Amino acid sequence: MSSRIVTHGLFLDEPYQASTPAQRVYEISMAQRSLSDANDAFANLVPNYLSNESPFGNNTSAWCKKTSGNPGPDGNIQTKDRILEQGENTYAYVSGLSETSNASYPIIADGFSGNAGRVTDPTYSKTEGAKGAVWKGRFAIVVKADGSATIELPEQTNYSVKRFKGSADNMFSIKADEQDPWLVGCTVYNPK
Repeated sequence: MSSRIVTHGLFLDEPYQASTPAQRVYEISMAQRSLSDANDAFANLVPNYLSNESPFGNNTSAWCKKTSGNPGPDGNIQTKDRILEQGENTYAYVSGLSETSNASYPIIADGFSGNAGRVTDPTYSKTEGAKGAVWKGRFAIVVKADGSATIELPEQTNYSVKRFKGSADNMFSIKADEQDPWLVGCTVYNPK
């Protein structure tokens, strides 16, 4: 398990001499808590890097349904235990990446079907209202390690996202193949 979240940020409003915007690498220590789900990872961003929980909510996601009946983040970030509680995050997270990881590796995606926490061979669902069905199995938003975001089209028999068109490999499955390694040393987490 990685001891940090690594992400790259582009700053378009910052003055720069070159034709490309300035980039910064953020390394966010994960030492203060171990990961049991994606919420634990993202909670480390609030309030030091993000002022509130709202970027993690999606009222149409089954992951953002709380027993209180109020969908999504409640805005309470007074203590670490209150940041991104169950039902306040819709996104999955891939831990174990670093600044030298393959740029096409996924790091964030819409939450998958199934249970909270660690997942293997994750898929989406077409069943409206189910976890992993925010786009009813038609689309999945994926953020890659290079900071790019794509809209992926899940395969329509088992609703997994493939690494590339025509591939049999799930984009979120670890493949310890010497010729074609993928996400080796990484762990994929669903929200809670």
